[in-house]
Amino acid sequence: MLIKDRETGRRLIENGIGKEGEDGYVELTPLEVEYAIEEGLIEGENGDVSSSARYAVYKYLMDKGYIVRECSDSSFLKVSSRGYRKGEERSTTLIRVVEGNIKKEEIIEDMRVAGRARKGLVYCFMEEKPVLVSLVRKSFP
Repeated sequence: MLIKDRETGRRLIENGIGKEGEDGYVELTPLEVEYAIEEGLIEGENGDVSSSARYAVYKYLMDKGYIVRECSDSSFLKVSSRGYRKGEERSTTLIRVVEGNIKKEEIIEDMRVAGRARKGLVYCFMEEKPVLVSLVRKSFP
């Protein structure tokens, strides 16, 4: 979704939602649209995203003050530290929402992706609220 109203766009960016384009408009992903509607930042109807586990994790982290972005080419969410402000620091963690079982090969590949990106890796399993499990690659000399 593209937000063309500059005041609304500024408010969204200040809340860590959306990505400002070259033309000054703010582009929102489906998760961001859903969250912005739920928070009353924009008007619209909730879609089918709000019932997903991925959205529940996104909302959980945003409500705690983290800045969360979707990775466009993968199943990860990128998370920046609390208090992040535009232009100050980059994301520190990749989160993968796991629904059902996960295979060893997937974990190894996710560790490779996180290592190449120089980010921490966290798996999120959904119960009553998200359960976050951090994975660390360790080498012993």
